[in-house]
Amino acid sequence: MEYKKKFNKDKTKVTIKMYGENDLWDLGVKEWVQSKTFKVVNALDVYKKIKEGKPIDISGRYVEGFSLSEYRKIYNINPNEFVPLREFNAVGTFFEVGEDGIISFLLAQFINKAVSFQRASFGNGATTFAGADFAGVEEIDFKYAQFGNGYKNFNQITFKSGKVEFSLARFGTGGISFIKTTFGNCSVSFEGTRFKEGDITFRGSSVGFWGITFEGSTFGESNLLFSPATIGRHGLNLKDTRGSGIWYLGLKSHLIDLSSANIKGSIDFYPYLAPFEIPGLTGILIGLPEEKVNIEELRVINTKCTGKIYLDYDEFGLENSIKKQNTTHKEKAEQFRLFKENLRSLGQYDDEDKAYYWFKYYQIRAEKAFRKGDSLCNKIKKSLIYGFKWSFFEKMGKYGTSPRNVGVSMITVWLIWTLIYLWKFYLIGMKRHNLGSLNLINKLGLSMYHSAITFLTIGYGDIYPMGSLRLWSSIEGFLGLFLMAYFTISFARKVLR
Repeated sequence: MEYKKKFNKDKTKVTIKMYGENDLWDLGVKEWVQSKTFKVVNALDVYKKIKEGKPIDISGRYVEGFSLSEYRKIYNINPNEFVPLREFNAVGTFFEVGEDGIISFLLAQFINKAVSFQRASFGNGATTFAGADFAGVEEIDFKYAQFGNGYKNFNQITFKSGKVEFSLARFGTGGISFIKTTFGNCSVSFEGTRFKEGDITFRGSSVGFWGITFEGSTFGESNLLFSPATIGRHGLNLKDTRGSGIWYLGLKSHLIDLSSANIKGSIDFYPYLAPFEIPGLTGILIGLPEEKVNIEELRVINTKCTGKIYLDYDEFGLENSIKKQNTTHKEKAEQFRLFKENLRSLGQYDDEDKAYYWFKYYQIRAEKAFRKGDSLCNKIKKSLIYGFKWSFFEKMGKYGTSPRNVGVSMITVWLIWTLIYLWKFYLIGMKRHNLGSLNLINKLGLSMYHSAITFLTIGYGDIYPMGSLRLWSSIEGFLGLFLMAYFTISFARKVLR
C-alpha cells in the first residue's frame, strides 16, 4: 500500500492519499484511489482509556504508534499478560506504525460481542494480533480493511463462535500468518480478498464446522500453506480464486473446493512438515506435528492449473473424493481428466491409467444421459452406443488400461465359443469332413481346437464350419481380431512408455 500524509499546522488533522488499489495490481497500474482527512488521536490517550477500563471507539481516527507492547512498558505490566480492550471499535481508522515499526495488538483481550476494524487501514510496517483472545466476541469484522506492506501476524489467536470477516480486504507484501490459530466454530470468510505477495500460512490451525472460504480471492505470487491444518464440515472453499504461487493443501478437511480456480503455480497435497521461522523471531524454528492428509471430497470442476498437482493417488483416496460428490457425470469426468493429464506429466503412469479409466467411465454415462426433447430414435441410438462401449471397451479392457482384463476376455470368448461348437456337435450332430465317429472327449477337443484357430484367425482348413456354425465362427473371428488388437494396444500402453 502506498500513501502520502499531510498534517495541518497544529497536527490535529491529517489528510491521507492512498493509491495502488489491489484491483490494479495485476495490470501494474497505480492511480490515486482515495483521499481522506482524519482527526489525529494520540496513542497515549488510547492507552489511558485502556488502563481505566473505558470503552474505546477510535472509528474514523488517525492513530500513530499504537502498540500494546509499549502500553505494557508504560504501565509496568507483565509482557505475557492479556490486555483487556472493552467495547473496542475502529471502523475506518488509519493505524500508522511508530518508531518501532509495528502496530501491536499482541495478547489483546477483546471484551464485547462485536469488534469492528471494517475499512480500517494499517500502514506500511508489521502488524500483529498474535495471541489475541476473541473467545467472547461473536463478530470480528475486518471487511474492506487494508493492510500495508509488512508482516501481518495473527498467530495463536483464539476465536470461539460467530463470524470472522476478512471479505474484500487488501493485503500488501510481506506475508500473512495464522499459525496455530484456533477458529472454533466460527464461519471464516476471506471472500474477494486480494493478497499481493508473501506467504499466506494457516499451518497448525483449526477451523470448525463452518469452514473457511476464499471464494473469488486473488493470491498473486503468494504461497498458500494449509499443511498441516484441520478444517470442519464445510471445508476449504477456493472457488474462483487466482494465484501463481505454490499451494500446500495437505490437510484434514471434509471438503476442498477448487472449482473454477485459475492456478498458474502448483498444488501440493502431500504433508508439508518442514519447520519454519516467523519473521521477527530470527533463528527460532517452529515445528508442527505430523498429521496424515485426509480430504474426504475434492472438487476441481472447471479448474485450470498450469503447474503440477502433487498427490499420492491411492493414499489420498482420489477416486472416492470425486466419486462421492453430488455432481453430474460430466463434471466427474472432467475432474478425472484433469488428474489424468497431470499424473502423466508427473510420470505416474499407473495412476494415470486409473484416472483415465474413471474419466471414460463417467464420460460414456454423460453421453448416454437422455435430454428433454430427445426422440425415441435418439434414445435408442444412445443406448446402443452406450451398450457397445460398456461391453467392448469398459468391461473387456478398462479402456485399454488393463492387459489382464483383455487377456481374461480373450480366454472367456474362446471358452464360450468352445461350448457353442460342442453344443452343435453333441446335441445336433453336425457332419464334418474326414472326422468319422467322435465321442464326447473328441468333440470337446475338436471344439477347443476349432475355437482357437478361428479366434486367432489362423484357419488351417483341416476343419471348417458348416451351416449355422459359419455365422458363429465369423463372429468369433471378428472378436478375435478386435481383442488381439486391444491387447496389443493395452500391453504397449503399460510396457513401452
